[in-house]
Amino acid sequence: MVADKVELLTHKAGDSEATRWESSGEGTYTIESVDDAPQGTSVTLHLKPEDAEDELHDYTSDWKIKSLVKQYSDFIAWPIRMEVERRNPAAEEGGEEVVTIETETINSMKALWARPKDEVSEEEYKEFYKHIAHAWDDPLEVIAMKAEGTFEYQALLFIPSHAPFDMFNRDAKVGVQLYVKRVFIMGDCDQLMPEYLRFIKGVVDAQDLSLNVSREILQQDRQINAIRRRLTKKVLSTIKELQSERADDYRTFWTQFGRVVKEGLMSDFDNQDTLLQISSFASTHSEEDATTLAEYVERMKEGQEQIFYATGETRQQLLKSPHLEAFRAKGYEVLLLTDPVDEVWVGSVTEFDGKPLQSVAKGEVDLDSGEDKSEAEREEQEKEFADLLT
Repeated sequence: MVADKVELLTHKAGDSEATRWESSGEGTYTIESVDDAPQGTSVTLHLKPEDAEDELHDYTSDWKIKSLVKQYSDFIAWPIRMEVERRNPAAEEGGEEVVTIETETINSMKALWARPKDEVSEEEYKEFYKHIAHAWDDPLEVIAMKAEGTFEYQALLFIPSHAPFDMFNRDAKVGVQLYVKRVFIMGDCDQLMPEYLRFIKGVVDAQDLSLNVSREILQQDRQINAIRRRLTKKVLSTIKELQSERADDYRTFWTQFGRVVKEGLMSDFDNQDTLLQISSFASTHSEEDATTLAEYVERMKEGQEQIFYATGETRQQLLKSPHLEAFRAKGYEVLLLTDPVDEVWVGSVTEFDGKPLQSVAKGEVDLDSGEDKSEAEREEQEKEFADLLT
């Protein structure tokens, strides 16, 4: 608590009396009528003295007040004004400096997420992204959302163009900020985005949450869970659009974030099919270009019933593996999975598009094509009935 006592005085226009509410934060409060008070409402904080040991700052400092407003209330729709002291040099040499008191608006009131996307310029989005993400690069994609109905929220999300240096640190802070009615609540709300999308930056402004919501409450909050599901699906659908409509941007995205996105294959079973669709993998089909699973299935040989893959540390290591020799001889394409996470997610994914995933190094692999099988069956039948034919 920064104040020993809080006093609220309010006087409605047309009423003869005002009301004063006071509390010292000890579980009780007092209310009384006041005869002589101006119209309007005022809140007075009786601040505690500055104390470094208790982390009590000097909350009368202009700088401290401005920083708090910037952090928590910069985007609210009403101006927050503060009287500031200006010191101007003396008009004449040897004279005294002139001190004036001016009123300054200290919040920007510019909540970009509350404006229609077609009314916000690309430069405004870039500046906002760099401000909230503390980034130097431009965003790869901007995602603006607005939901109305059972619960309302607005979201402005950004897909970065470069991976952060700490992306593989699972303790790194998530980049989505939570606001309630434009008031800042927390800067790294990990309940709004799954861990495998921890690189997403942006803000979510909910209208129906309490201003004093805690992380513990958020974990059980039905609205937050619903918002998380919708945000996740929107981000994944946006990545899918990049994949189909902007191939170069998709390749940039996958190069930067693909290893993290694949973590979702073993944790987000609700979206596993979509994650498989947007994923790309190296394969024996091309030395340079990655392939999607859908492209792999289109190239499957006649009679091939499985999607073959190999896991290892490097592409070069896998290409030298004796396990691949038989597949190369048959002309079968093999996915080359070299990220550490690949060893894990392949145990959680059983098939794609009805085609089972099969390791070239594990289990029994039948490499005979349908044509080969038919020929082998004919030869076997000829041997079986040879005596009857002679």
